[in-house]
Amino acid sequence: MAQYHFDWWTADSGLPQNSVLSILQTHDGYLWLTTSDGLVRFDGVRFTVFNRSNTPGIRNNRFTALYEDGDGTLWIGTEEAGLTRYRQGSFSTYPDQVRLGKENWVTGLTGDTASHLWVLMNNQLMQWAGGELVPVPTNQLPPEDWRKFRIKSWSNQAGFWSLGQSALTLFVRGRVSAWTPQNGLPSLDVQAVAQDERGTLWIATDGGLAKITAAGRVVKVDTAQDCLPNSEMSFISGPAMKLVCPNQRGTLSIISLSSWQRDPAVQLPPDLPRLPARFWLKRMIAHSRDELLNQLVFYEDREGSLWIGTYSRGLYRGRKQAESFSEWQDN
Repeated sequence: MAQYHFDWWTADSGLPQNSVLSILQTHDGYLWLTTSDGLVRFDGVRFTVFNRSNTPGIRNNRFTALYEDGDGTLWIGTEEAGLTRYRQGSFSTYPDQVRLGKENWVTGLTGDTASHLWVLMNNQLMQWAGGELVPVPTNQLPPEDWRKFRIKSWSNQAGFWSLGQSALTLFVRGRVSAWTPQNGLPSLDVQAVAQDERGTLWIATDGGLAKITAAGRVVKVDTAQDCLPNSEMSFISGPAMKLVCPNQRGTLSIISLSSWQRDPAVQLPPDLPRLPARFWLKRMIAHSRDELLNQLVFYEDREGSLWIGTYSRGLYRGRKQAESFSEWQDN
């Protein structure tokens, strides 16, 4: 049975820093990574690091989020300098005029097929329009002031979500919707949100996994065969959105959301299960979920490699091997 062989990179083997916060493969095949000390491009052999000391147009080295629009422009969020754009081989950073505070911290990026771009900056929703960032009009936002609550970006850059006192609010390609247990949501204790390649919305909660149909109906999905009861669930971004969760065998189950086809179970490298140990036991402490989502970023590229970014231990790549065991190596 096919299993995964893991390669491992750190600051000692090409990364500028050991925290990998976001991963994206662009249309030309390059893999891009955001770190806290530079933007990284990987060509399959070597890493190229872009930062403010070696690249005109970059004003901050602490990068957060990635999004590629339909024109092939790569948009990159930063912790302090707002939005950076990479187009036709050159970088530029915005805003020049708009200042929302001392720091313009971008935590999420999303867009649609009509080339609209929305930016989550300083917990405020902005839109790229006329060559600058402008606040989204309040009449296009939920009636409840969702800025009172933490707004999060989706795993696959499809939108933003915020959990209020009584509802889960979704911002999907310019449209806002609200979901509650009264209309079928299993729980308001939400772990992650994603949208698959068919446009179906998926919500992982403490009460189980649910999807929102095209008719706007919430349907709970049975994961008992694949996931430990009450375990943490997350999503793997990439060409096909996938669910990842711990199973009874002590490995990770990976399931395609659009087809429910199962990939080989993943035995992580020896140190990663300890990275957050609480991944296997549901919320032993109050912030265990934030620790998981902040420390593991899953991404699958078009070649089928599984990439895992971590908060402090660098980058892992898992490739399927026809072996009877899993192995890993330090590059």
